[in-house]
Amino acid sequence: MKTKLLYIVILLIAMGGVLLFRGARLQGLIYVPIAAVLALILNEAVKRLPLAWWLVVGLVFMIALFLPDATMVAFFPGETLNSSAELAYFFTITPALIVAALLLAAGMRRLSTSVSLRPNRWWTTAVLFLSLLLIAKAIHSFYWFIVWDNTGDSLAYLWLFFPSIGLIMAGFILFNTLPNRRKILGFGYVLLLLPILFAVLAAARQVDYRALTAQRADAVVGALGRYHVWNGHYPQNLHELSPRYMLSIPRPFIIYGQDWCYVSDEITYRLSYVDRDHWSDPRLFGRVHQVAMHPADESAWPSPCAAEIAVIKAKFPAYPYTYKTVAE
Repeated sequence: MKTKLLYIVILLIAMGGVLLFRGARLQGLIYVPIAAVLALILNEAVKRLPLAWWLVVGLVFMIALFLPDATMVAFFPGETLNSSAELAYFFTITPALIVAALLLAAGMRRLSTSVSLRPNRWWTTAVLFLSLLLIAKAIHSFYWFIVWDNTGDSLAYLWLFFPSIGLIMAGFILFNTLPNRRKILGFGYVLLLLPILFAVLAAARQVDYRALTAQRADAVVGALGRYHVWNGHYPQNLHELSPRYMLSIPRPFIIYGQDWCYVSDEITYRLSYVDRDHWSDPRLFGRVHQVAMHPADESAWPSPCAAEIAVIKAKFPAYPYTYKTVAE
């Protein structure tokens, strides 16, 4: 009992230290006991729940991390275009790192049991492997979230706050549930992943999202060209490109959840995307990336991205998004 109390005190001090180091107000310390209680609950869950249950939980979070941004916007609509990515980040990446630690703890505990009590090796191997995959995917998703963060009012390194708290919780659970020398994994989990996340964040901060969007648009244009060579006309929609001419269609990296604005009459096409001059500018417009063979009557085509921007205006009625022409 005394040992558990000591662990709890250390956990509280560590979380409180992270909060204060990140510049949180004293009122923010209320989250420390909440996180500590959650860590204790998860600590007991690791000891009691079967491996199959943890495997299901891990798969659920893995699927969540693979969901496309348009789906995440549907789940976490937010109040503005930028807030959807932030909500998706909050509810997926940090919890995934905690769940990965729970999987690791559950699997390692089974490995340490006696032969007579040891469950099927396949389950243990699957849980441990899923834990590693979940960590890798969470880091990958963290990278792309930071790139998305560059497109708005970036919080930069402050985004390490939530993973820091999550990793401390995860380290506490690993240290408290694993036997003997394996407790060192609790420290290793924190000391290894925190620097990795810091390095990933630093790398993502260097990405030019407009240049990335141009590269992706060029890739789509190349796929359209291949489609035209093979079929003698352009597709009616971009979904016809995948998977034969392009394995998957990358989205523009300007506004979270937005896709390309594409129109075609099979003889020619126009590829554009929703853009804005500054992240805080509510005036949205369609930036044309490529037009293949201007049609005889280009006025018959709608204004670039007009329909897509109308959807944005309807989705966020409280924010004054408007459509503007590029010339404005």
